[in-house]
Amino acid sequence: MTRRGLQNGARFAGFDHFGMKRRRSAGVRMTVFACVLPIFGLGPKSPLARKNIPTEKAMAASSDHGAGKLLLLSHFPSLCVAPFSRETMSAWRLHQALVETTELVFHLEAQPAYFAMIYLGSVTHCDLLRNGEALSPRTYDRGSICLVDLADGAEIRLSTTLDAVGVVVPFSLVDEVALRFPELRVRPRLRRNAPDPVVHKLGLALVPFFSGEDDRNSPALQHIIAALCIQLVADQRTLH
Repeated sequence: MTRRGLQNGARFAGFDHFGMKRRRSAGVRMTVFACVLPIFGLGPKSPLARKNIPTEKAMAASSDHGAGKLLLLSHFPSLCVAPFSRETMSAWRLHQALVETTELVFHLEAQPAYFAMIYLGSVTHCDLLRNGEALSPRTYDRGSICLVDLADGAEIRLSTTLDAVGVVVPFSLVDEVALRFPELRVRPRLRRNAPDPVVHKLGLALVPFFSGEDDRNSPALQHIIAALCIQLVADQRTLH
């Protein structure tokens, strides 16, 4: 199924608040500039840039959440990998202790991509809607995941320490998977707080690569990212 078909699917209720097309060889690109900027729509050809969507830096400067209280993906260690041949997928090690007197808001910019949060520890947070309304806090269990569409971006307010791996899957990568593996039923299933032991273990397998304990140039990293991508975008029934 192409991205156009996926975008015509139903939106995920309550999570419509909670990207990158590069031609390159398979493997890991360790250049943060080349890897991260296209994700946030900062490239000169980015459709997000053409729409004048504010950059993270500009948004952080104008935020009313207060200095030091706004969390962005760029604040965390990251990996950028082409799991198959062309499109890249990025992951971040999201670990942020919560000081009792500090309110932390985690912001995700609008981009043509899905975002997966893989919870390595239980976390309590609430969704912040675009009109400023905060939904009721909810606890997300260790081993669960959320998969959401970032068409409108997202914000959550943390009530406890964040311990997770975040993954951005561009729509262009979903298209590549659909073309490369026609036998798969490529249909990302948006969900929240859903137990997924396979994705959880793949998220755990990424952790040593963020810290440098494992070699980022190892072929193992590309295989892990490829498996994670397939698990996130394909109908689970096709994988058994």
